[in-house]
Amino acid sequence: LKEHKNGAILFERDGKTYIIDDPALVKQAQEAYSRVGELGKQQGELGAQQGKLGAQQGELGALQGELGAMQGQLGAMQGHFDMPDIHIEMPEGFNQAVQSFTDSTTRLALDQKLSDADRTRLEAEQKEARANFDKALADWKAQQPQREAMEKQIREQAEQIRKQMEPLVEKMRELGTKQGNLGRMQGELGRQQALLGIQQRDASREADRKMQSLIDQAMKDGKARPAQ
Repeated sequence: LKEHKNGAILFERDGKTYIIDDPALVKQAQEAYSRVGELGKQQGELGAQQGKLGAQQGELGALQGELGAMQGQLGAMQGHFDMPDIHIEMPEGFNQAVQSFTDSTTRLALDQKLSDADRTRLEAEQKEARANFDKALADWKAQQPQREAMEKQIREQAEQIRKQMEPLVEKMRELGTKQGNLGRMQGELGRQQALLGIQQRDASREADRKMQSLIDQAMKDGKARPAQ
């Protein structure tokens, strides 16, 4: 068909190949399929847009997954620090010292019939129990700065984690919004592609019908000749 600068129509009929090179008929054939080509181009453009949106959706999904993993790790750490398992031990013998001091004081207060020797012994026990109690209490108070430092450190770490999580949570919200918007855009593009698909089908059927009519008329008019 190189010798036909304006184009030509090549087709088969009853096992024979024919050609139509009449410029007017060739132009009609081109016009008949121009709509099909135009719709195909639009479909291709929508497909390209759909591909870009799909790539963006994939990137957002991957980023959201990474942020979700980070959020999970920070959340686990925050849970650990928000409910720390702090067990403050009293100094050894503290409870026994308190009980001993209480018992000796109670016996002295209640028992008015004690002999001088018994009273002297109980007073000595009370004095010793009081000394032991005071020592145990002093030891416990000595641990107070360590306890306060530990609690402060845990609170600071928990606050630091909370501050680190805040932008991650906000980022997750933003990504969720973007993914929702992309999903809606993809849905709209899908709807347009479906409508174009219907239009392409109808346009192709109409173009085929016109082409068949054109060929039939060309055969009758003698404008279709056997190809050599």
